[in-house]
Amino acid sequence: YYSMSVCCAKEGHEGVFAAFAFAPTFLAQLPVGALSGFLLSTYCPNENYCNGTKLWGVVFGMALLSPLMMMVWWRWLNKEEAENEFDEADADDNANVNNDDLLDEPLLTTP
Repeated sequence: YYSMSVCCAKEGHEGVFAAFAFAPTFLAQLPVGALSGFLLSTYCPNENYCNGTKLWGVVFGMALLSPLMMMVWWRWLNKEEAENEFDEADADDNANVNNDDLLDEPLLTTP
């Protein structure tokens, strides 16, 4: 992942590009650390008792939340992209057509 991120950058800007590529991972470390501490203190309060089923159930639920949200919001997320593709295709079709040229050319040509 690191080498791919750096290869995409312009020469001389590799460090900045790598920093931005790893920013989400870096920023996620603080809340994930706090969440893991909270889950361990809540579901495994001491060495003798640990409710691993509930702990991993919470982790599973949080991991499942992202795909479920994408499924629910897919139409809204994909709407802008679909509109852009339609507008670009329409603009390309209109850019290549010149009505004056169509009127000057015969409909059928014979050799």
